[in-house]
Amino acid sequence: MNLPNRIASEHGLAWVRTAARLLFAGLVLSYFLMYSNAQSAITSHLLFWGYIIAQGVLLIRAVPGRENLAMLLDAIAITFAVALDPSTPPPTLALFLISVISAGMLRGLGRFFLILLANTALIAVLIALRHGKPTAFESSSAFLLATIAACAVYLGVLIYRNKILTRLAQEATWKDPETGLISHHALVATAGWLLPLHDRLAANLTVVLISPAQAGTLTQLADNLAQRLRKSDIAARYEDVIALLLPCTTLTAAENLLSDVRESTQPFYASITTLTNDQHGLEETLVRLEHHLGRAVGNAEHWLAHAPVQSA
Repeated sequence: MNLPNRIASEHGLAWVRTAARLLFAGLVLSYFLMYSNAQSAITSHLLFWGYIIAQGVLLIRAVPGRENLAMLLDAIAITFAVALDPSTPPPTLALFLISVISAGMLRGLGRFFLILLANTALIAVLIALRHGKPTAFESSSAFLLATIAACAVYLGVLIYRNKILTRLAQEATWKDPETGLISHHALVATAGWLLPLHDRLAANLTVVLISPAQAGTLTQLADNLAQRLRKSDIAARYEDVIALLLPCTTLTAAENLLSDVRESTQPFYASITTLTNDQHGLEETLVRLEHHLGRAVGNAEHWLAHAPVQSA
């Protein structure tokens, strides 16, 4: 695997984020040591090495929810840094903006707004704690906060624009760049001739939606499925799940295939249905499967949900 592919992978991203955390933590430590006496220097070193060790453990060990834990550690560390910052305005406030930028650029608008809301609450608490002290927030601090807020809003608009452009680009292509599967647009185009063909042949067409049980494993799941499917089977990216079209496949045969793949590769959740004619379009079928998939997600015992065909 070459360097670009390593950086693009989830494992590479974890190492890049850890390196960035180490860099910023080192900068904050250097900043505090310039203003600290012997006692505060010891405190700074304890906080620095405690933060680095905790992040290192999360990087090395496969702890459930380690990304959320790492972000929680970031929030705690930044809060301590701002609270202990002797300057007015505290330059360490910029670390809140960095955490928002990281969340938004890597995990999209949902995570961006979540981190932005959490950081806003933390800043409000810090303002209340520093109120009335010699290092209280003054007009210069207010300007710094306003600048950070304006940058966050501007970033949110750019992320939203990028999301729209990405969606339009995906709709215009026939291959999903992340999973290597055909795109949603290509899937719909393929179904345009595949469904009438099966209707004329009086053959069954089984449609499946598959969602990985663990976040960030969609690409791995796509690779595992590609190794088990026939050349006539069609696998496509459908939003954040995988859609399968299994030509001339009965419901029982499809269930056996899914069970075998799930036991031999990785856990996932699925919804399934079989079409016997072209009276039901693919888009309608996928929406129905997506609805029934919600019943299976999170239920390890009943991971496969059936989506019965509604009468036309």
